[in-house]
Amino acid sequence: MEDKIHRNFKLASYLIFLAIIIDVVVGVLHSRTTPDFDIATGIETSLMFMTLGYFAFIGKHWVKWVLLFVTVISTVPLLVMPDQALTIPFSLQLFSGFLKITAIFMLFLAPKQDS
Repeated sequence: MEDKIHRNFKLASYLIFLAIIIDVVVGVLHSRTTPDFDIATGIETSLMFMTLGYFAFIGKHWVKWVLLFVTVISTVPLLVMPDQALTIPFSLQLFSGFLKITAIFMLFLAPKQDS
């Protein structure tokens, strides 16, 4: 018996994967301009979000709460950075956060199926 996965889960996982690609690009841009930037942290964070995207892709309902928590934790530092000019990496990070938040809304709008 094949379970039907709501299309919001598929779309949310694609948004998460797109946000991961943007995050990796931002990491590469940061590593070229800032010598103190550690690219390994960006890769680890991307792998974590990729795992969450996979669980959204297969339709796990608990992933929306984990994704909400992790996105808020990772986006809050962007909002409190003092005097941050709208550079390309900063703009891309904001767009990545927007994609993740949109994915969360899509996951919360999907109806929960009874097992």
